[in-house]
Amino acid sequence: MTITLRLSPELQRKLESLATQNGQDIDVVANHLFQKAVESLDRSDSEAAPTFPPNEKMLAILSKIAESHKDRPFTDGSETDRLLREARAGAMFGYDPTE
Repeated sequence: MTITLRLSPELQRKLESLATQNGQDIDVVANHLFQKAVESLDRSDSEAAPTFPPNEKMLAILSKIAESHKDRPFTDGSETDRLLREARAGAMFGYDPTE
């Protein structure tokens, strides 16, 4: 299998420099580094922290909340400030709002 990688010019220079220092072909050095990277990823996957089970208690609570809110009318909140000001101005007590 052949994989083509697009390297930045800086990374390509470093790879060429590493190959010439070791007296090897750039393909050999690149394959070796790629193999090390893949093995490192395989090890990190196997050493990954154990996954935690879902928080069933909280999920049940959220499900109950969603169920209780099912039939409530949706409001977008665009009138909230106006309604609060009107209520504080007296409408909540049955007065004619003064604002």
